[in-house]
Amino acid sequence: MENTSLTASKNCNLSVGCLIATTISIILGSQESMMQEIFERKKSPFYHFGLLMRLSKIPYSDFHLYITQRLSTVMGSACEATADEILSFTNLHPYYTQQLASQVWELAYYEKARGNLVERAIEKLTLSHDLDFERLWVNFNRMDKRIVIALCSGKNPLQDRMIATSTAYSSIKRLIKKGFVIQTDHYEMEDPFFARWIQRNVL
Repeated sequence: MENTSLTASKNCNLSVGCLIATTISIILGSQESMMQEIFERKKSPFYHFGLLMRLSKIPYSDFHLYITQRLSTVMGSACEATADEILSFTNLHPYYTQQLASQVWELAYYEKARGNLVERAIEKLTLSHDLDFERLWVNFNRMDKRIVIALCSGKNPLQDRMIATSTAYSSIKRLIKKGFVIQTDHYEMEDPFFARWIQRNVL
């Protein structure tokens, strides 16, 4: 019995080993702070589960082509200029680009709307999150508000001589961890609709 049990155990381990060796898992996400929370927080069950790769933004030309192809059926020749406006507002962020493009498509297809559909879609989406954005804003501390206002004004908060660099840096890192700010070649607001809300209601 002991030999049989030992053999079964060895076979079981071998099978598991083969399964692990031949299985590849790819987990994708567009919210960097969430991915860091899952794979880089020590208490997470997925801590160092695999290699965390930070991808660059989707190339503008590829994204533009993708949007124009899908908007052309409802907008005709106006789709190219519309795609430019969408990407300019979302700064190539996949999730918000999809959200805005979808809203533009709905305005054109279902409501037969004309004019500046991108601006109308932005206003509609921003307004739909008005209460959420207000709640987020009132819960920011004073320094975080100052950093966010600077970013929404197109300024670099680290160059503000009225704020100690270490203080500004700590605030930015905190906002990145919470998912409000992202870092590419510069710091920027993660959610362009939240940024628009701040521009309209705070600045």
